[in-house]
Amino acid sequence: MRRTAAPILLGLASLLMLSSLPACGDDDGDGASPATPQANDAYTLLEEAQAAMRDLDSFQLEMTSTWEGRETIYTVAWQRPDSFHVLSPDLQSQTEDHEKTVTDRGLFEGMVIGDKIYVRQCPAEGEECDSWQEGPRESIYIPMWAPELEPMWTIELLGLVSDAQIIGEEDVEGVACTRIQGRANMVRAMIQSWRRVEEERGPIYWGESCVEISDSSGEMREDCHEPTLDEYAARYEDSLREQDENPPFVEVWLGRDDKLMRRLGFRSVLPNEESAALPFKFSRFNEVSLKPPK
Repeated sequence: MRRTAAPILLGLASLLMLSSLPACGDDDGDGASPATPQANDAYTLLEEAQAAMRDLDSFQLEMTSTWEGRETIYTVAWQRPDSFHVLSPDLQSQTEDHEKTVTDRGLFEGMVIGDKIYVRQCPAEGEECDSWQEGPRESIYIPMWAPELEPMWTIELLGLVSDAQIIGEEDVEGVACTRIQGRANMVRAMIQSWRRVEEERGPIYWGESCVEISDSSGEMREDCHEPTLDEYAARYEDSLREQDENPPFVEVWLGRDDKLMRRLGFRSVLPNEESAALPFKFSRFNEVSLKPPK
């Protein structure tokens, strides 16, 4: 079961757009800001939050993304050591008379538990979901081709924040939180997380890479192979370099008492306008219980 039954909109593309936007804030010319007691407190909280998130047995992440002007939400539940339950909107686009429309086909649902993977399609409304399809997990880590939905990269991000400062206190769904702003390279966090996954699980399936070659008779054919993580990560070299040079602004909301991350957002700056995207929400800490579907 190497390919999923439904396409998925990856959130990475929209998030990476932030790296090309002009930065805001006061810099001293080299991108670094002088340390302050508040900054030191911010780094301490980020370090405590990363440790608290890594110590969890389970949690749920929701990612909000926009495609063709339509907001979509992906839900990922994770349970130690490496089980997942993913709910993904199944959106299709079609163009007629130069007009593109988006069709909601329902939800794609996938689970990976132990050495098994389970997938099924659920219609948009009214009808029952399809039966579960079961197959071997093999080298698949998350049950669809969407490494951006592997939630551990958001935890890696906490250790990569620079220019961190506490900017206020705010409640998130009734929980008192400390709000911290800084900058971070999202691509580096993802690649760092994928390497950690391979160290723990072994080689992961990163899709298929194909090139056209000419055989001895002059005919063109496709030569395909499964790329290594290094080959896959090389596709992001330009984005990695751009975000190293101008890391996007990030904001995190950390529980004042338990230090757990409640929200993760990215602040973009447009001409005459400043906006904050809040694409990640965290919940159900140590409350997820994943079992094979019946």
